[in-house]
Amino acid sequence: MTTMSTPTQTPPTTPAPVYNPKSESVTAKRIKSTIFHIIALALVAMVLYPALWMISAAFKPNSEIGGANNALWSANFSFDNFATAMEGIGGVSTLTFFTNSLILAVGAVVGTVLSASISAYAFARINFPGRGLFFGMMIATLLLPFHVVIIPQYIVFQQLGLVDTYVPLLIGKFLAADAFFVFLMVQFMRGLPAELDEAARIDGAGHARIFGSIMLPLMKPALISTSIFSFIWSWND
Repeated sequence: MTTMSTPTQTPPTTPAPVYNPKSESVTAKRIKSTIFHIIALALVAMVLYPALWMISAAFKPNSEIGGANNALWSANFSFDNFATAMEGIGGVSTLTFFTNSLILAVGAVVGTVLSASISAYAFARINFPGRGLFFGMMIATLLLPFHVVIIPQYIVFQQLGLVDTYVPLLIGKFLAADAFFVFLMVQFMRGLPAELDEAARIDGAGHARIFGSIMLPLMKPALISTSIFSFIWSWND
């Protein structure tokens, strides 16, 4: 009699967990991203709060601005502040202030762009006696404080009868008195290849044609920068 042996079955074993470094790195990135966004939102709130307070204060009565109960929003909204602001100061309306500022800013942009670009072309492209000396003297005026010349300028304009007019504030813009913008355009124009001028002269073009047809179109970045800064500085003056 023979006996048959049955094979012993081993119980199934569960595989050991495999360490995945990618999952840990993803979790760390999420934590860092969350912390970054929380800090960014806090900074944005700190920056926007003064602007929100300024907007809300425009609709508050004067008694609630700077008072003990200085809440961000007030239930007593009022438009009286806007009416008071439009009345102006000393009998001059705010609309007059705005009109004067706009005229001076636009006039300063036009005068500065025209005079500075023409002066820059002369310094950068035309060889004339004393060019380096005059350019150095112009740069030296940047070191001269405005308060040194304001009294002599006032005396001159008073003797000419130009006080209380736009002329004293705009005449310097049309005479390339802003040495910074002249220097800016000179440096930009010196970066343009001189072969353009030579080719234009071969075709019979003069300085006016070279300046108007070649230099000005290529100087758009410098002209735009000059216009922006001149407008901002004149508006804030």
